[in-house]
Amino acid sequence: MDEVVPFAKIICGDARHDVYGGRVTTDTIQHELVEMRTSPKMPEIAAHQIALAKQLCVAGFFFYDLYAVAVHQTAVACEVALRERFVADLNLPIAISRSATTSMFEVRPSSDLIVERLRQGWRLAGFSKEFCAAFRQLVGWAMDTGVIRREDEGWWLACVDLRNMLAHGSHTILPVNFPLGVLRRTIWMLNELFPHPDTQAHDGSRRAAADERVARDDEELRRWLSDSESGNK
Repeated sequence: MDEVVPFAKIICGDARHDVYGGRVTTDTIQHELVEMRTSPKMPEIAAHQIALAKQLCVAGFFFYDLYAVAVHQTAVACEVALRERFVADLNLPIAISRSATTSMFEVRPSSDLIVERLRQGWRLAGFSKEFCAAFRQLVGWAMDTGVIRREDEGWWLACVDLRNMLAHGSHTILPVNFPLGVLRRTIWMLNELFPHPDTQAHDGSRRAAADERVARDDEELRRWLSDSESGNK
């Protein structure tokens, strides 16, 4: 920012939204966000990351580049939530060792403490010496143990890539529908980690409808490609 932007200009929104012809406003964005409900069983720290991503989606109306930051924040929420689930699933007592020293946790420690120890060179019993609870390692653990749905594995791996790409600096500019779509799918995935009957009922029909749309789009694309190949023969 090289100069002070008058408040009256800021509240009009980023001019790059003009292409939508008034169809995108803070109200339309918020209506979509309100429909994205987090499970009441989701750990507070993970729910807070989701709340920040939602706020960034609204802020993106005023500063378009923040839509990409919202995607990054959504990927951070994935990592935080999976880390919380990982520690919650460890059997007590938890043994963690370094050299000839072993510590035993009879009471479940915070995920921050476990991750800090792992990155200091401590090792969890039953895991490889290279395991330090990095995001990609956690996704691998969740895939191997069935913690995440098989149909979601591609999304989780994509979140790892997005997290790495955007965390190290990027000129990426994204349209408003992209962060909203990523956030919606992410909340469905995180709600699966911390299931609650209310959010499962809320998400079920919406997720099914979204999956049907994706399947329909894929079928149309395959048909178009098949027709194109036939026409080129």
